[in-house]
Amino acid sequence: MVNLIAYTQDNDTPVYLDLNGDETISLNYSASEIQDITARNSAFSQTFKIPFTTNNNTFFEYAFEVNIDANTFNVRKRAKGKIVIDTIPQIEGYIQLKNIYQNAQLYEIVIFGDLANFTTDIKDLKLFSLAV
Repeated sequence: MVNLIAYTQDNDTPVYLDLNGDETISLNYSASEIQDITARNSAFSQTFKIPFTTNNNTFFEYAFEVNIDANTFNVRKRAKGKIVIDTIPQIEGYIQLKNIYQNAQLYEIVIFGDLANFTTDIKDLKLFSLAV
């Protein structure tokens, strides 16, 4: 059984997002040269679509409704997430909302692994900053 678990942006509450049940989620893993940390690549999924359901709409805070003042889901802010198959995590990182297909009532998302921005996050830090 495939589960897509996302965490809300404001308080990291886990939410099990609804899947169509027939989608194929392709994951890309890459090996890199260990001597060059800047060349590191993270695992990521290909984009896939999930349906408009009450559960998914609540998580994305009805992002397709531009007339709602209460929209607080920020598409530019990371939302932690993971794909779990039969209780075994396959990828952990964050979910990015790529597109909304309102007529088809689908969200298009991608999941990036934890290492996706690791080098960007630490590039200006000194070694003693990492130890703290």
